[in-house]
Amino acid sequence: MSLPVWYEARGAGPVIIFPCRTRREHADLAERLADRYRVVRYMPRHVTGIDAPEGDAGDWVSWEEQEDGPSFWGGKPIEAFPVELEVADLHRVADEAGADRFVLAGYSGMAALCGFLAPLSPRVAGLLIGGFPILGSKEYWMGSSEGARLAYLTSGMRPLADNAFATGLMYRAWDERDDRAALTALPGPKIFWFGAEDGEPGCLLHESRPGARLARRVRATRDDLEAAGFTVLELPALDHMGVQANPDMVAARLRVMLAGYSW
Repeated sequence: MSLPVWYEARGAGPVIIFPCRTRREHADLAERLADRYRVVRYMPRHVTGIDAPEGDAGDWVSWEEQEDGPSFWGGKPIEAFPVELEVADLHRVADEAGADRFVLAGYSGMAALCGFLAPLSPRVAGLLIGGFPILGSKEYWMGSSEGARLAYLTSGMRPLADNAFATGLMYRAWDERDDRAALTALPGPKIFWFGAEDGEPGCLLHESRPGARLARRVRATRDDLEAAGFTVLELPALDHMGVQANPDMVAARLRVMLAGYSW
């Protein structure tokens, strides 16, 4: 089958699907889970652009690899996040992996995409996500995406600006939903992890998004997450970026928490 997105799969067992923004994102964590699970990573369409060409994964270039090239969007205006397209691509990736049911997994911005997509697909059994408050208002994130879009445009980085624009549309659509009932109904594992240290000065995230304060935002929704059946794992002495830099620690904890689940 010809996939419209970059895709990689390894391991055998219940399927875990990681959307990722680059071909390296989540690679270390995926590698540490692949001895027990079939772990899939793919680049969603809104990351590469709606008009990314069909063909073999190696035949097209992602925005990560094109510094000055044209955007796959080609300046094509859109007014809403391409929900049906993203869900269809997710299902095609799952079909390629041989999975009728799967767990969606991701961290930070890709945890956001997982949280957005999970209630829209009947094939999602559970969530394995971290570092992003999937419940609660998305107002800050809409503003943050718009700020990023303008900064990228000013810097002449059109593909990244397009991605930020699409992400902002996703947050706008998401903010109109209440997903608590849909998340509660997910039958599989629901695990959420985050770094206990917030984005203080000196933290890498503070340099790029000083207002994010992700630990604070996650704690504000912790009761709702737990009411929806999530196990919430707070990792001490690590901030948002520190969690990403410690896949061994994260994988070891997740493996224990996933034991006993099947989907």
